[in-house]
Order: sequence, then C-alpha cells, then structure tokens
Amino acid sequence: MNLLHYMNRLLGQLSGFSALVLALAVCCYVFSTHAGSDWSKNWRKLGSATVTFSKDRDELRCAGKGFVRQIVFEVRNTAVNFDDIKVHLVNGTVLDVRVRAVVRAGERSRIIDLPGEARLINKIVFRYRSVGTSSKGRAVVVVWGNKP
Repeated sequence: MNLLHYMNRLLGQLSGFSALVLALAVCCYVFSTHAGSDWSKNWRKLGSATVTFSKDRDELRCAGKGFVRQIVFEVRNTAVNFDDIKVHLVNGTVLDVRVRAVVRAGERSRIIDLPGEARLINKIVFRYRSVGTSSKGRAVVVVWGNKP
C-alpha cells in the first residue's frame, strides 16, 4: 500500500480537527524537506564577509567557485541595508546590480539573475549602510551562487 492509502485510513479514524492538524503537519514536513533539498542541491557557498559598518563598502573574492546563473545574499547576526553591488566577472565584465533593500538577520536577499549564460565570478563588491544599532555584533554576509 502506498503512503496516500495509509494517510486516508488514518485520517478517517481521527476527529475533524485532529485530522486537519495531522494533514497540515505532514504537508509542512514534506514541503520543508523538499525546499531544503533543492536549496542545498542547487546552491553553493561562494564566500562570506564580516560587515563592520566602519566603512560603506566591502569586497568578497569568489574566484574558482565555478559557473553560476544567480546569486543571493544571506545575512546573519544583524540587518544590513544594501545599496548596490558590482559583480566582477572573470572575463572583465562588471555587472552593476541595484539591490536597495534591507536584509534582516536570518533572511536572504531577492535572487539576483546574472544576464546571459552561466558566469564565472571573480569578486563581488557591495555597498551598504548600517541599520540602527545592534547589540548582536557584526553582520555576516554569506553569498550563495546557483549553479547551472
């Protein structure tokens, strides 16, 4: 018997509210497992940088990490207000990307598509501003690349 048959039998034996709670729990588990596996399968860490806010610009070297089609920033510890980023490709092209968004601690930026075919990134220069004051210390920005 398959999983759906067992779920149907189990739900038939439970009261309406209990069945609803069980069904929601199973759906949350299935979808979170699926999303997590896609993230780890398709995305690789390109590098990370500690943001001190003593300057408004940081540079992250990520040469040798392979081809990527998209990038995303993950922020840890405290929020960062990104102005824009410049993606320096190995072939000398510089892509100017306006981010203009606050990324809170524990969250990711929007996914940034790199135009054209998959790209080899040499470095990423990002400009930012601090967001208030934080007792959580320095922000850490992790850059992820989506491989083709």
